[in-house]
Amino acid sequence: MTRLIVEDGGKRRAFKVGDGTLTIGSGGGASLRLSDPAAAEVHAELLLREGRATLRLKPGVLPPRVAGRPAQGETAVGHGQTIQIGASRITVELPGGAPGAAAASVTPVRRRSPAGSTAPARGATAPARGATAPARGSRRARQEEPEEESQYQGSRAWRERKKKDNATRYLLIFLGAPLLIVGVGYLISLAIPSDAEEHHPELYLGRAQEHLERGEWDLAQSDLDEIDLERCSIALRRSVGEVQERVDEEKEKRQLAFELQNRGTRYLDRKIKEFEKERLQGVLELPKLRVYVKRLRYFKATWPKHPEMAWVEGQLERFGDRVDLSVPPTFADIEFEIKMLRGSNPRDWPECFRILERFQESAVGAELDSAIALEAQTRADRDEWVSESMKYARWHHELGTKDGKYDSSQLGKSVSWLVRVIQYADDPGFEDEAARRLLDFEKDSHMPVDIEPRLNGYRRKEPEIYDRLMQNPLIKSYAREKGLPLTARE
Repeated sequence: MTRLIVEDGGKRRAFKVGDGTLTIGSGGGASLRLSDPAAAEVHAELLLREGRATLRLKPGVLPPRVAGRPAQGETAVGHGQTIQIGASRITVELPGGAPGAAAASVTPVRRRSPAGSTAPARGATAPARGATAPARGSRRARQEEPEEESQYQGSRAWRERKKKDNATRYLLIFLGAPLLIVGVGYLISLAIPSDAEEHHPELYLGRAQEHLERGEWDLAQSDLDEIDLERCSIALRRSVGEVQERVDEEKEKRQLAFELQNRGTRYLDRKIKEFEKERLQGVLELPKLRVYVKRLRYFKATWPKHPEMAWVEGQLERFGDRVDLSVPPTFADIEFEIKMLRGSNPRDWPECFRILERFQESAVGAELDSAIALEAQTRADRDEWVSESMKYARWHHELGTKDGKYDSSQLGKSVSWLVRVIQYADDPGFEDEAARRLLDFEKDSHMPVDIEPRLNGYRRKEPEIYDRLMQNPLIKSYAREKGLPLTARE
């Protein structure tokens, strides 16, 4: 099995996994979850097959480093190499990666006595003094001549040699014991860091500055982590703090850029590619083309540097000339677009009402009557959606606090449903009701839920949602009371 050593969030853990695919990221769907802000919900996949490891990146993510180099596409990971995502490190130890030497065992062979030879009789006399005794170190000789050995034992020559052997043993013990003690002490000194170990903060600081100039903020952070501020002068601490601020600023910029690109990838997959696959097959109807081209142009304006922009521009060249968005839409156009918005997840009720309002400004006759009826039906559907969302929020909250046990996953789902109502209901009454329920979680005498870290999570990962929540007067008042910023960029 493959052994993974994970260093993440200041903690180190190790475990073994078998062949298969391991997803790496910060989201709940990742097999190996990382806390580093640079990690996407699903950042990459680690494929383990027959003693080999391959890292496969997800589209639009910041490339991790494998053995210190940026990974591109699919990258082979060798034994002992490290995958680095932000400040998190994953070391891969493949099965059989370190060669092992098998100890060879030799079975002694017993010789046969020469034909016709016989062992001395039990009562035979001992060998003469001048006779040559079997060599002591020869195990084979003792196996071949067991009776001669037993007759030799007890003689004066045997006793004298026994004394010499014992003297040699004592001498070896006397000389070897101090050497053994010195060796053990040396190994212990290697394992335990000494306070007197040399410390070169200037070297690490210089390397961190060089990495930062090259845009390698993750390597710069690794060098800064090696500096022990308690052993630095005041001036050096100030310099380290200035470089750390620059690294933190770069981290935040990269994180915001990554989150923005990640949202673009989700929009492209869910709103454009799925629409093209499901709606643009067969006969191309004008209302469908209008929605498709509108979404393509919105994506191009919002995520101009997205890695898949070439594909989007190709789709605009293919379909853009067939639709003139400057021409006011027909009722059939807005009816189809609102149908798509009402069936999306989440349901964008504010956009539905904006489309209907703009259409009614210029519509007349039967089309105006149809638009008014469609608006009434849309508002009824919106009211039903709000009611269902509030029920789901209450249900998940009950599951999250059932039997006096705190279930963070269920409570997170409850918060998510209430946030959707505040974000999309497009009605002050509904929004305030959801906001009151959200803030009442902290006042629950049975099991209070802290809302402040949940809001901070939206501020870091979903700044657009955070800014929308701050438009609600109840949430805004709570943020002021807790000292939270009123915009995600503060």
